[in-house]
Amino acid sequence: MSLGRHRSHRCFCQKKSSRVPRSASPAQVLSEEVFASFAIGEPDAGPSPPNSHLTLLAIVDCWHQLALNPFLHLEIVATPVFRLWFGLIHHLFRSPERLDKAIHTAVRNLDYRTDDSEFVLAARG
Repeated sequence: MSLGRHRSHRCFCQKKSSRVPRSASPAQVLSEEVFASFAIGEPDAGPSPPNSHLTLLAIVDCWHQLALNPFLHLEIVATPVFRLWFGLIHHLFRSPERLDKAIHTAVRNLDYRTDDSEFVLAARG
């Protein structure tokens, strides 16, 4: 995956001619309140377990490999399910701390390495 360029914290990397910096991106698609209202069961009082958000990172990697910018190609995210995915991705990438944690977990956490590897191979084809 092309995660080495995450330090620029651009929402989605594109060819230079079509890059849209964070400041030019629209307001957050899904708010913190929306995320807080959805949970399976009661959340634990302690910190949440590490999550690589590998699915979200893989989607963004595919967009990068295909030189797609969802802000410029909104017809790609026209279905309700994909708009939800887009909202989750946007939420992850708008927080440098959240994105760094996800990348660190994807690279360093070995708990789900086998499953993650299979997913990456399937996603990249």
